Amino acid sequence: MQFLLIRSFKLFFYAYLEALCFNRKKHTPLSLNRVLFLTFFFPGFIALQIIHYLGFFLDHLLFKDFKKQSCDKALFIIGIPRSGTTYIHRTLSDALVSTTFSTWEAIIAPSIFEKKCLRLFSRLDGLIGSPFKNTLNFAIKKIGGDFHNIHTVSVNDPEEDYLTLLPIGACFILLFAFPNSQALRKLTSINNLKEKERSAIIAFYKENIQRHLYFHGYDSYFISKNAAFSTWLPEIKKAFPNAKFLLSIRDPESALSSQLSSLKPARNVFGTDPSGEATQAIILESMRYSFQSIYSFIQNTDAKYTVVIDQERLRHQPHGTLNKVMELLGLDIQKKLDTTEEPIQIKTVSKHLQKNTVNKDLIDDSVFENYKLILNASIRL
Repeated sequence: MQFLLIRSFKLFFYAYLEALCFNRKKHTPLSLNRVLFLTFFFPGFIALQIIHYLGFFLDHLLFKDFKKQSCDKALFIIGIPRSGTTYIHRTLSDALVSTTFSTWEAIIAPSIFEKKCLRLFSRLDGLIGSPFKNTLNFAIKKIGGDFHNIHTVSVNDPEEDYLTLLPIGACFILLFAFPNSQALRKLTSINNLKEKERSAIIAFYKENIQRHLYFHGYDSYFISKNAAFSTWLPEIKKAFPNAKFLLSIRDPESALSSQLSSLKPARNVFGTDPSGEATQAIILESMRYSFQSIYSFIQNTDAKYTVVIDQERLRHQPHGTLNKVMELLGLDIQKKLDTTEEPIQIKTVSKHLQKNTVNKDLIDDSVFENYKLILNASIRL
């Protein structure tokens, strides 16, 4: 923990110091949003991470048995961003006897101590009509803006647990706040990190899952959904040898366009990259690593642990596809999902955000090659 604490605050310090040098050529022009982010939002963020570290410290003092918590039964939903992973996550969270991180746990209370304090506060808040909860949801909605057209967020919604890595500076979203940080740029692939860093980050991530299961007292499946973990697959498999993996893919060209559009609200909040050039470069790099990693993983992992879904198949036969996935992975669901429904539209960006046309030639040839190979391994109904 000490290693991760020093690493993260060194990373945050240098990223913040560099961000104070406004430079349009480096995708960080002087703007009101950028000033507000650096003056108020980011210092508040750092204060919250310090509180989290105190919570983690108290966990090891007060709830040391959490490290004995079994997390053998886990389902990891990992894939290309904008490939339907949120829909899969939220649908299966309702259908399976399972547990998953909610927004409040991932961002506000990743430690057991914080969870217990917040649960008590939440009960008191509920007795007077939930003013705090309603205010927090309102703030999330306002800050998120158009992002809610793509991925609705409230304090109790199922959420990506990679947000629990914010305290240690290992959450991919930070890169869009500090696009010039070379340390954060390494997060495009976990293989860019030194072995000591990788091991420490994965161990911390596993502890966060153990904290969640310990707090809730669940002996059911834990569901993790992370669209930024494609290159983490071998490391996660090593840490969770009995876990099942549901991998979601999408045509690279449409995935790139959708990602660029969906990240525009985040760029506005952070006050970075108004042209979108830096974001596109980051996504292209990440995409190359992701498709390569997914293909390598399915080639080297027993089929009984892994199923691949193509977004197009999911869109036309959502419940039938997920029923088949659960059957292939040997997971029991409370009730079969209704397969008679009409094809769904996976949430897309709003029309006024759909302005990102992409040049197919910018995408590395290996991405298309790996996509075709992975597509051949995806499920067919």
